[in-house]
Amino acid sequence: MKLIFDYQIFSAQKHGGISRYFCNLIKEIGPEALLPIHHHDNEYLKAEPKIVDLQIGEKSHFNFFKKAPDQNKEVTKKILRESQFDIFHATYYDDYFLDSLGGKPFAITIHDMIYEIFPEMFPLKDRLAILKKELALKADKIIVVSEQTKKDLLKFINIKEEKISVIYQACSLDEKLISDTKVQKPTKDFLLFVGNRGIYKNFYFMLSAISEVLKNNPNLELICFGASFDKKESRFVENLGLEKKVRVTSGGDLEKKVRVTSGGDNDLITLYKSALAFISPSYYEGFGVTILEAFACGCPVLAAKSSATPEAAGNAALYFDPKDPRAIKSAVEKIISDSELRSELVAKGYEQNKKFSWQKAATEMKQAYQTIS
Repeated sequence: MKLIFDYQIFSAQKHGGISRYFCNLIKEIGPEALLPIHHHDNEYLKAEPKIVDLQIGEKSHFNFFKKAPDQNKEVTKKILRESQFDIFHATYYDDYFLDSLGGKPFAITIHDMIYEIFPEMFPLKDRLAILKKELALKADKIIVVSEQTKKDLLKFINIKEEKISVIYQACSLDEKLISDTKVQKPTKDFLLFVGNRGIYKNFYFMLSAISEVLKNNPNLELICFGASFDKKESRFVENLGLEKKVRVTSGGDLEKKVRVTSGGDNDLITLYKSALAFISPSYYEGFGVTILEAFACGCPVLAAKSSATPEAAGNAALYFDPKDPRAIKSAVEKIISDSELRSELVAKGYEQNKKFSWQKAATEMKQAYQTIS
C-alpha cells in the first residue's frame, strides 16, 4: 500500500502539535508513506530528513516568485495526477487536492472541534470550520484522536459513524532524552502549566482560583511554558498580586533557577522533571498529549475532569471540576502538601503512559487504511 501525506501542516507550522503528530506517524508507518515537499522550515522534519521526499523539480515547474506553500501545492497535485498511490492523507483542511485525486480515496485527521465548540474565540471571516466540514463529508476515512473528538464530530457534522476511526496519539518526547536529562532540586517549588492560554484552556480562572495558595506558600510559584505574556495577561497577573509568583518561559531564562539546558525538548523535560506537579485545567482537549509528557517525565498530574482528558490520564491524575474554584484550590493544596500522593501519581503515570505508543498508532492507522483501499 502506497500512502501520500501532504505538505499543508508542515508549511503552516515551524513547530507545533499537529505537525509533530504527523511526523511521528509517518516515521513509524515506514517506507510505504511518502511525504513530497518542495520546501519546508519545519523543525521536526529537519530532525527526521529520511521521511521527506524533497521534490526539487525543473525550474519551469516552480516559479521563483511563488511562495513555498504554492510550490508545495504544485508538487503534490502533480504527484497525485500521476496516480502512483493508493491513499492520500490530508494533514489539514485545504481542499486543493480534490480535483487531482482521480477517484483515489483520501483520509483526514481531525484533532478537535474547538472552532465549533468555541466560535466566539475566532474571527467571523475564519473559514476553518467550514473547510473542515466539507472535507469531513467527502473523506473516505476520518481519523480522530479520542472518543470525545468522535462524539463532538458526530454532534456538529452529519456523517456516518463507520467512517470514523479513533486512534490515540502518544508522547512525542524522546525516551533517551528523558532518561539522560538530569535535574537538581530547584530553588523554589513550582507548579507547571504548558501550552497556549486560550479561553478554553481555563488558565485565567485557574490562576484566580489558586492565587491565595500561591500567596500563602512563600516557596511556591507557577511557571508557564509557552509564549510570553501580553499586556493584558501581565495586567491580570498584577491585579491578582502575583507578579512575583507567576512567570512564563520558553526555557532559557530559568537556567539559574532549575538548571534548564537550552533547546526545546530539553527545556520542557527539565521543567516536567523539576515541577512539584503539572496542572491541566482545560475545559476542552482533543486528547491531552501534555499529560502523557508529564507522565513520561515522572511528574504528578492535576487535571480537569472534562472532555478527553480522562482518556489520556486514566486513573493516574488528581482530578478537579474546572468550573469550581474551590475544587481547583483544594486539589492544588492537596498535591503540594502530600508527598505520598505525588509518588503514587508518578507511579500510576508511568503505567498509564505505557498504554500509548506511536508503533500502536501506526498499526491502527494501517488497519484503518485497509478499510478504504
